[in-house]
Amino acid sequence: MARGWVKRCSARTTGAGIIAVLLASMLVIAVPAEPAAAAEPAPNPSIPAQCGLGVTLVLDASGSVQQSNAVGAVRTAAESFLTAFSDTGSTARVLQFASLSEQLAPRATVDAASLAPNGAFREAIDGYYNPIPQRPASVAIKSFNSGNPANAGSWSSANSSTQYTNWDQSFSQASTDAGDLVVYVTDGDPTAYDFDRAGDPFDPGPPPDVGVGTNRNSTVLGVTMDRAVESANAAKAAGARVLALGVGAALQNSDSQQRLTQIAGPNIARSMAEFDIETTDVALVSDFDDLAQAVRELVLDLCSPSLTIRKLAQSASDGSYQPAEGWDMTVEPTVPGGFGWVLPTGAAGPTATVTTSRAGFASFQWEPIDEDALSGARVTEDLHADFTPGRPGAGNDFRCEFKNADGEVRVVTGELAADAQDSASFELTGIGNEIGTCSVYNSFDYAPDILITKVNSPATLRGDLVPLATVRSDYVVTNPGNTPLADVAVTDDKCGPGVPVVAGTPPVNVGDSNADLRLDTTESWQHFCERPARASNALTAPVNIVNTAEAQGRDPAGTVVTGTATDDVDVYIPALGLEAREWRGRRHGPLGQ
Repeated sequence: MARGWVKRCSARTTGAGIIAVLLASMLVIAVPAEPAAAAEPAPNPSIPAQCGLGVTLVLDASGSVQQSNAVGAVRTAAESFLTAFSDTGSTARVLQFASLSEQLAPRATVDAASLAPNGAFREAIDGYYNPIPQRPASVAIKSFNSGNPANAGSWSSANSSTQYTNWDQSFSQASTDAGDLVVYVTDGDPTAYDFDRAGDPFDPGPPPDVGVGTNRNSTVLGVTMDRAVESANAAKAAGARVLALGVGAALQNSDSQQRLTQIAGPNIARSMAEFDIETTDVALVSDFDDLAQAVRELVLDLCSPSLTIRKLAQSASDGSYQPAEGWDMTVEPTVPGGFGWVLPTGAAGPTATVTTSRAGFASFQWEPIDEDALSGARVTEDLHADFTPGRPGAGNDFRCEFKNADGEVRVVTGELAADAQDSASFELTGIGNEIGTCSVYNSFDYAPDILITKVNSPATLRGDLVPLATVRSDYVVTNPGNTPLADVAVTDDKCGPGVPVVAGTPPVNVGDSNADLRLDTTESWQHFCERPARASNALTAPVNIVNTAEAQGRDPAGTVVTGTATDDVDVYIPALGLEAREWRGRRHGPLGQ
């Protein structure tokens, strides 16, 4: 039964998937119908029809897109495509091309952060056609005039001709990280290629010089198509299936459609109902305004119904909720008429368990036997020691978004229910042909503590010396709690602030073994303080001076903890007495007297 643009199959192929999406176009120039490319198209690999995919999205920035007033439509389609994949465990890579190709964003996880302002994919989408790919100073662009394209005399300099369509270079760049599917969206035929083959008349680079206007006779068009097919074959050789999406009125002719089959394969879907992600090689979308809907349906055909759980948790060292690896998540779908598992691969029975990835994702996907049946799902997590389900007092414990082919988002939020045996769960209902992504939160049970010891030296001293004797207090601060402490400081009621004992460049406390400026549970930090010892000369007995030191630190949740320690010194003023005595002696006269 057809669902909008796509027709679902009851059987799905499983396995890890990466999608590379290239949105391509070209200048609208009349081209010869023949010849077909001499290069032999490689067979189109199969694709695993499942979620958790990678995406390489290459946006056409050639002149015909602007001539069709379609720049905004392409940008909207790119955003719709990436948004549909967001928080499903998928990755993306974004390129744009015209006469030359460039990468707008390297491969990264597609999530709310990367699509938010200043995120990698938001900047890439905003940067599409702003500006078009620029010509490096080391690259020369040549325009074909006539004659043999292998001769330099058949070309003239055209360095400002930057808005032709280079299928050759864009496929070549895509093949370096093609993944499992290359979706190539174009509104015309190729009009440029790279001078990087043996016998070409100009600099092979890298980067190579580029020829444009390469559709002006059958000979140079044959070279153009050969280069495009060879580069598309490179993507296929890397394991990628190629899906060519022909967009707009310029491709509603058999010659242009034949060229699309040369880079992709022979199976053409001429309507939404005919499309199948596992068998279609070429799909035609007659209007640019329908492109966003089409690419959303493409993602839905791959991913729905699915449920991707992203674990976000605090940690002993970080009070913010970050993607958490190593959490076991279990999903139990309830589907009238039954279902079959798609993800995880090899799953059987009523439940499946997936351990969250480094990015915090655990992906689940199933295929209802009745494709129109609504699903329910129970989601259960195994709790880790020192963690509490949800975000006590800070918001909903989970938040789910369900996206459909129309771009609508259904939001479900709620609290986790604590179960027996260190687990927690929640229930979902009414899951249709949607992509579901749920953020599930856990809080760390912070138990901060701090301990300080202090030693005064010397323990006894005189208080009447000039200059005054010095008392040194040495402090050792340790962390008997379960979380690192920041902003550690020592103060002494008789001495003042403790001075850290430092080492290294830049200097840090000698006890800060990982130099992260936080007192870890395995570390002992050192401080000291020196003060003069002074006592009144009127004292007739030693004075015992007690001083108290306090250590303070702050845990990741903002809780401040303190610890104290005391020590003393005895200060003496010696009592010295002088006895005056008269000295009496016999006075002697001169010798002999």
